[in-house]
Amino acid sequence: VLPPLRERRTDLPAVAQHLLTFFARQTGKEVRRFTPEALAAISRHPWPGNLRELRNAVERGVILTTDDEVGLAHLPV
Repeated sequence: VLPPLRERRTDLPAVAQHLLTFFARQTGKEVRRFTPEALAAISRHPWPGNLRELRNAVERGVILTTDDEVGLAHLPV
């Protein structure tokens, strides 16, 4: 049994970064990181939808950003 994301807060930055790299590659964008504010919001969010919700949020952020980083304004958290 794998615990939900809300119980694995220390894993969130690494999982989010992995997803960011994946979606940047998929979209052909040069997105490399999250802003500190965006990463803090990701770490605070309870993720009731678990990994699927995080995946969708990061994908949205990569799609919406026009810079090399995903900011708080690009995330639905």
